[in-house]
Amino acid sequence: MSHPPAPSAQPTLATPRLLLRAFLPTDAAAVTREVSDPRVARQTLLPHPYPVGAAEVFIGRCAMEWEAGKAATWAITRRDDMSLIGAIAVRMVRAHQTGDLGYWLAVPTWGQGFMTEAIDAVATVAFAGLGLHRLEARLFPDNPASARVLEKCGFRQEGTLRGALWKENAPRDVRLYARLVTDAR
Repeated sequence: MSHPPAPSAQPTLATPRLLLRAFLPTDAAAVTREVSDPRVARQTLLPHPYPVGAAEVFIGRCAMEWEAGKAATWAITRRDDMSLIGAIAVRMVRAHQTGDLGYWLAVPTWGQGFMTEAIDAVATVAFAGLGLHRLEARLFPDNPASARVLEKCGFRQEGTLRGALWKENAPRDVRLYARLVTDAR
């Protein structure tokens, strides 16, 4: 099956409270500030402490991966004040029409439904705009809040991948969640 090419410009996505847009070089300080919180690092593969200059490298890589059709990464910003509160990405495995979903959110915004809005918007684009059939997300078992968000967005837990990710010099189990284009939200 053929896949539509990635559009030349990464789409900006709007939800009732959020604007998801491409990262800008000026976002580096906000990225560094938010991911430097150890609570964010604990639930992601981001290093802690977050290295100096890592945000600039990350932002540059986001643009290159979009242009290459490998990934779409959005800055999650609040519509009311345009502050950057997180990131969400879909890494595409076109041979299987699958996207690997990853995300993080600034701690002060946890529990307010922002990630649910962001995932819903990105899932719509992944299925309708990028031609994907399946979205997968992995999370650490000690992150029940993320599991609830994924379930609200129509993802189902498919199992546990034992020792699948390496974090803090040790293998960690992850739970695999997935949503198909045919699944109801």
